[in-house]
Amino acid sequence: MEVSSPGIDKPLQFPYEYRRNIGRNLLVILEQQGIRKEIKGELAAYEEHGIKLKMDNDTVIIPLQDIKRATIKLKW
Repeated sequence: MEVSSPGIDKPLQFPYEYRRNIGRNLLVILEQQGIRKEIKGELAAYEEHGIKLKMDNDTVIIPLQDIKRATIKLKW
């Protein structure tokens, strides 16, 4: 038996998608100054110009223009 969630690997694009997924873990691929990075953490907040991502004991603010792709990272 295979279990799947259709659309779960679809990247978040719109403000309502970020707001709806606050509290979930995200995988964010971002590009800052020509350098690509992957960051994993819990989406703490969505604001007009960026997102807050909780990572361990730290909270990082990521500007929306730096996000190349953000997807939900399931805990299984």
